[in-house]
Amino acid sequence: MEFNMVPAPVNYGMDPPPPQQKRQPRILRQFPIGGILINICEGAVRHIFEKHSKDFTIAANGAKDWPTIERNVSGHIAEMICSSAHLFLSNVRSTRDDSIMIYLKRPQDKLHHCFVVAHEGDNCYRLNTGYKKIIEEESFSGTWINFGTQRVEEYWQGMQGVYTRGAPEENFHYWCIHGRVPRDFANYQPPVSVPVPPPVYLIPLIPVYVVPQYISYQQELIY
Repeated sequence: MEFNMVPAPVNYGMDPPPPQQKRQPRILRQFPIGGILINICEGAVRHIFEKHSKDFTIAANGAKDWPTIERNVSGHIAEMICSSAHLFLSNVRSTRDDSIMIYLKRPQDKLHHCFVVAHEGDNCYRLNTGYKKIIEEESFSGTWINFGTQRVEEYWQGMQGVYTRGAPEENFHYWCIHGRVPRDFANYQPPVSVPVPPPVYLIPLIPVYVVPQYISYQQELIY
């Protein structure tokens, strides 16, 4: 029986080459919202243009090549979010646990701008996509938490600031947006409310004396 023997590779005492790591996309824009940082990386604008190019055609400023389109559109998105008078952040309509929605509408806009950002690590989030959508004002009704004042506010048209739909303790995203240390969320223990029994009132007993009454046998009793 014959065997085809293949000689083992010789490394001459050298360490094997390290495995090739996937190149991380370059960050085009970075800006804060409340207590988190938003990164717009290479590829995000291309992903947006796959389905929502008409919403950002003007932002491309006539560019034809992708590097210029990404640079122009990412700058437009960053400037629009940072200059907005109000930002509403909520995970109610998010389809992923690691993502949260950002809503804004400027005075000149007919539609709401919607952006989806996903958590990357620590207090950093990555822009995934963005689009425009018709949203009725009633959808924002209810209470919001103001990042600047930490107060609960009822929604009204014209409110200004960065708002989350719930309190920081409700989920990890709200916790980070309100400037809390991300690693502390896992160790957060909500205060335990101890039920207080209702007060017991002691009513003094008043003795009642019954005086027997006698009736004659001729009187007819009525029951």
